[in-house]
Amino acid sequence: MRCHFCRGRLVRASVPYTVHRNGYHLVVDSVPGWLCQQCGETYFEEAAVDRIQGAVKILEAKVPRMQVHRPGGRLPGTR
Repeated sequence: MRCHFCRGRLVRASVPYTVHRNGYHLVVDSVPGWLCQQCGETYFEEAAVDRIQGAVKILEAKVPRMQVHRPGGRLPGTR
């Protein structure tokens, strides 16, 4: 297989998968995938991505949205 960006050779590797969503970051350190030996681009198997996205949906349903307090501002519900 070849990289879509640089046409370098892809090799099997365990690579990190990162999700940034709704004020949080989720990092899965070791996901089976492919790594370009030339430019370092990563590719993932569809089944692995589906499992991670399923876990993200569960987290989103269980973790309330966080409110951000800015210095000098008032907390919600205060006068």
